[in-house]
Amino acid sequence: MFKYIQWGVTIFLLTWIFSQVDLKLITNVFTFDKIPLLTIIVFFFISSTHPISTYKLYSITTKLHKIPFTRITKATFIGLFLSKTVLPNLGKDVVEGYFIKKNTNLSWAPIFLILFLNRLTGFIAIILFAFFYLIFNSERLLTFFPIQDIQGKSVDFYVLLMLSVLLIFFSILLYLFRHKILRRKNEIIKKLKESSSYFDKPFFFYLVVLSSFFYIFQVLAFGYIIQLFEYDVYWYDLLFVLVISKIVTTLPISIGGIGVQETSIASLLSLFNIPLEIGSAIAIFIRILMIVPIAIGGAFMLFSEPIRYSEIKQEFVNKGK
Repeated sequence: MFKYIQWGVTIFLLTWIFSQVDLKLITNVFTFDKIPLLTIIVFFFISSTHPISTYKLYSITTKLHKIPFTRITKATFIGLFLSKTVLPNLGKDVVEGYFIKKNTNLSWAPIFLILFLNRLTGFIAIILFAFFYLIFNSERLLTFFPIQDIQGKSVDFYVLLMLSVLLIFFSILLYLFRHKILRRKNEIIKKLKESSSYFDKPFFFYLVVLSSFFYIFQVLAFGYIIQLFEYDVYWYDLLFVLVISKIVTTLPISIGGIGVQETSIASLLSLFNIPLEIGSAIAIFIRILMIVPIAIGGAFMLFSEPIRYSEIKQEFVNKGK
């Protein structure tokens, strides 16, 4: 039942976002004079999505078991390919866990720790950027205290929105933790403690720094994309849009975050005087930028090493529950 709701949300949001945009706005950016800017965008976007993410997962995995970097690269590409295109509800983490399990003698508990640590450090980096944004915009935040001053000041609205979304996300995270993880807390905690001895504080900090570079490159790519559409937004406001869209996309309300990401980006950009039509075009362009390199690289690697969904489910998902 929940899966049908997710599909319904995805179809509804995609229908809405495409109804807001003239596709010529997207095709018009692929001109000869914009090739240098497109090259810069592709460089920053792919650098954040692939090399940094892959190296981070490789660094965590090799702490517990030696594994070739090429295998982690293949796991990342195929995981992104399946989760973003063919099987959007599968989850990149599941595919990565499957490849790690297939190429090491690790049990599911340390693999869970690897994937959890990978996600956790990325989430911490998001929160650090969120607090950095709030500190950087402290004058806006201070205007909340006199309630009568909030009305009519749209510049303060998105700061309040950020705090609200963070609160909602923490609430959902707590709910999922209580109802999914704590059912086997004693067994999980015991196995995680055995594996966690390999990870010290400097290494944890190193992972957060890697995640930070991921988001820095994303903000740079985001800024150049907006310039490509001949608009301009301050970099710290782009940071706000990126943080909120990333947090909202992690909520399990659509298939693979499709539709939610586009709607959140377009809606948030409208707060910075970017028309909804242009914001929708930017959001769709970002989705294309995500899918094309993933489809090319992932399909090639999947062709060289075919895998079945049933095999992944049997090997990892069922044993991970």
